[in-house]
This record gives sequence, C-alpha cells and structure tokens, in this order.
Amino acid sequence: RLIAMTPQGEEVNFSYPDYQDLAGQSRSLEGILAYNRREKILRVGAETQGVLDDVVSPNYFAVLGIDAQLGRFFTAASRPDDEPGVVISDSLWHRVFNADPSLVGKQIWLTNRAFTVLAIAPPGFRGLQRGVPTDLWLPVATEYANKELADRKSREFEVLGRLRPGATPAEAKVELDTLGNRLALTYPAIDKARNVSLISERERVR
Repeated sequence: RLIAMTPQGEEVNFSYPDYQDLAGQSRSLEGILAYNRREKILRVGAETQGVLDDVVSPNYFAVLGIDAQLGRFFTAASRPDDEPGVVISDSLWHRVFNADPSLVGKQIWLTNRAFTVLAIAPPGFRGLQRGVPTDLWLPVATEYANKELADRKSREFEVLGRLRPGATPAEAKVELDTLGNRLALTYPAIDKARNVSLISERERVR
C-alpha cells in the first residue's frame, strides 16, 4: 500500500492525478490501482437498501489478478463513454438476487441511476476495506467528471501496488521516494513535503 509521509503524519489518500503519475512512472511495481469507498441506494422492485461501493481505477481487477465468476470485468481498455457498468459481489448476488445467473447484462438501479451488471466477483472476494465488505465496484469514469479526476488538490483515493517479479520492497521504496520528490518539485503548492513510501498489507494489518 502506498502511503504519504507528511509533517502532520502518515496519510493514505492520494489525488487521482498523483496516482496516475505514480502508476505511469513506477517500474518496480508492475501495477498500481486506486479505489475510493462510497455508498449508494440499491432498489430492487419496491425494496431499497444501502450498499457500499468502491469506485476504482479501470485496472483494479487486473492488478489484483482476480477473474470474474460470471461476465467480464471492466478494464483499462474500457471506453469512458461505455454504458455505466457495475460489478457486484458474490455475497450481494446471493443475498439480493438469489444467485440468478441471468443477472449479468441486465440493469439494476443505484441511487436513481441505471447500471448494467457486467460481472459477478468470485466467492470470497470482499474488496480491500478490511472488516467492511464491498457490495459493488464501479469504474471512476462513471462516477467522476474529467474535471474532478484532474483535481490534484482532491485526495480521495487509496492506492495499492503489486511488486514486479524480481523487484524487492527496498527497491520499490527507493523508487517511490524519488517519484514523490519529483511530484513535490513539479507541484510545490500541492505536494510539497509529501514523501511517498509503501507498506505491505501484512505490516499494515499487524
């Protein structure tokens, strides 16, 4: 997990432009994803309920190395103008939709907006928020306008990376320190005094 060390302490949230710069320039991490927790209202027939969704970078599932149980995940190749799509958890699929295999390709209503179900996540995958399972995953393009995603001052995303085979955590830390310094020099009004590092999920849990 990427973290930012600041004079005020450790921060885990990054702006989407900072995430894109880090993802595009890192060589020690073979993939870097971003996600942001939100909430929506799911309506099925006359019933409504609150659900927790993660708004994620389009490479989210690819970086995690996860395959869909049914359907297809959105990917980095998905076009921003594609119809709004959603991936739902296996738990929500069973709990609300009776594990109906024909759900993929159909529309569901989330906070007064229709989304096409693209895929069902595999059993046991509960997202990256420990202790608070994710019900739905939505790509950033369906939830943010381009202007919002370009706002470097808005730090809403947590960032996770996968180490490249052959690279060591020490090498990744040195590289991220360099990339963080580059961001601080390029955008001093926003990223000054923010040093980028990483911590393994095992260390974080402990």
